[in-house]
Amino acid sequence: MRTYISAILLVSFVGAAHADISLDTAINKALKADHWQLSNLNQEMALRSQAIATAQLPDPKVRVALANLPLDSFDFNQENMTQLQLGVSQQFPRGDSLELKQQQMELLAGKNPLQRLERSAQLKLAVSTTWLALHQSEQQLALLQRKKHIFDELVAISRANFRSGKARRFEVLDAELQLTKFKDRIIQLEKMISQRQAQLQKWLYVKPTKPLNNEFEPPRLLLNITDDQTVM
Repeated sequence: MRTYISAILLVSFVGAAHADISLDTAINKALKADHWQLSNLNQEMALRSQAIATAQLPDPKVRVALANLPLDSFDFNQENMTQLQLGVSQQFPRGDSLELKQQQMELLAGKNPLQRLERSAQLKLAVSTTWLALHQSEQQLALLQRKKHIFDELVAISRANFRSGKARRFEVLDAELQLTKFKDRIIQLEKMISQRQAQLQKWLYVKPTKPLNNEFEPPRLLLNITDDQTVM
């Protein structure tokens, strides 16, 4: 009779995960660090100031001139045609052109608050997606690291059974292959976490220095050792 080992790892996550930096905090930091919104606000203020200036009449022009002044004596009373000319002129645009220009500038400025709302929504979505993805990856990594010893034990048991004649060579190779895949998965998760931390840093300008805390139900490992079973 030969003994084969089949392992089923059942994992269930319950409860919410809590991080050193909460999702709300991450979103608020990202919004405060967004230079685009500040630039957009300054642009709006400039457009509104320009709208006020556009509605004003052009500056009046004052003209002062001397006519027929004798250059030999500079005597104003020497010639009867000597004149001192003083004039003021004001240009008035046609119809409601100033008001229409002002309305045009106000409409242009009115788009900026809507653009900032759209930008905020996009930023919240991007930060939330990255934060949750980072959260999930760290949960998975923590779980795998805690359960790595199970795969090490399975390889050790398979080798011991092979030496005692209770298992065949391909079963040992299969156990070693599963362990290799398990390690590769850990490497992939670590790489994914680094990438998502970099994405989060791009918006927050603060790189997480501690792993996210996780609250989930410990995995349940069921080891079934039976006779004449085929390795699944």
